[in-house]
Amino acid sequence: MKKRVLSIIIAVCLILTMVPFSAFAEPAKSGTLENGMTWSLSDSGTLTVSGTGKMPDFYYIKPWDKLTDEISAVVVGSGITYIGYDAFSCCGNLKSIDFGGVTEIGQYAFSYTGLKTVVLPDTVKKVDSYAFENCTELTSFATGAGLEYIYPGAFRSCESLESVTFGA
Repeated sequence: MKKRVLSIIIAVCLILTMVPFSAFAEPAKSGTLENGMTWSLSDSGTLTVSGTGKMPDFYYIKPWDKLTDEISAVVVGSGITYIGYDAFSCCGNLKSIDFGGVTEIGQYAFSYTGLKTVVLPDTVKKVDSYAFENCTELTSFATGAGLEYIYPGAFRSCESLESVTFGA
């Protein structure tokens, strides 16, 4: 019996030595996306994404997944034209967004966030389906003059939404 317990302890120790130390490390607070864009999270909770072109679609896995509780603001660089699928979803503490030069907001981009007010700049032309789904704290939404289309379901389950204002 003692040999068996000792064998189990030794086996567990051997397995633990094979686990990389990076598994216990703090998650990265900056990085590069597949298309050369960069991202960084400041100590104050502002996630900044910089670069040019379209942000990639994330399909539920994004590099800042382990940091979603720390994100309170998002700043999208002026060279970025598209906010990718699921980009900032589930950032429950997200309260503000600077859209930069974005022209299109992808599906589920801001779903399940803590946004209360959204004001789109004139550059945004399209808001895709479910972009703000289940933003239960969202009370007001305003668009710029450039908005051409809001896809069905963009505000599904936004039960607190009281005011929608359209630009020109």
